[in-house]
Amino acid sequence: MGQEITKFTDGLLDKISEELTDIVFQYIENDKELLKQYLDLVANTGNLRVVNSNIAKAVRSRFNLKTNGSQKMNPKSKLIQSYSEFE
Repeated sequence: MGQEITKFTDGLLDKISEELTDIVFQYIENDKELLKQYLDLVANTGNLRVVNSNIAKAVRSRFNLKTNGSQKMNPKSKLIQSYSEFE
C-alpha cells in the first residue's frame, strides 16, 4: 500500500511540476487583484515577455525546479503562449 501511495504522489507532483507555470498564470487570471497587478506590471514595463519570463524564473527559483527541456505550446492560461516544463 505504501508503495502505491508513493507512486501516485510522485506522479501527481511530477505532473504539477511540469504544468506549474501554466497553473500560476491561470491563478493570476482568476484573481481580480493579481490580474490587475499583472496588467499594471505589463503596462509599466511595456514588455509582456519580460514580465512573463520573470514570473517563470521566480516559480522555478521558489520551488527549486529545473526545466526538463520540453516546451508546452498549448497552455490553458490566456496570458501566455507557451511555457517550459519543469521537472
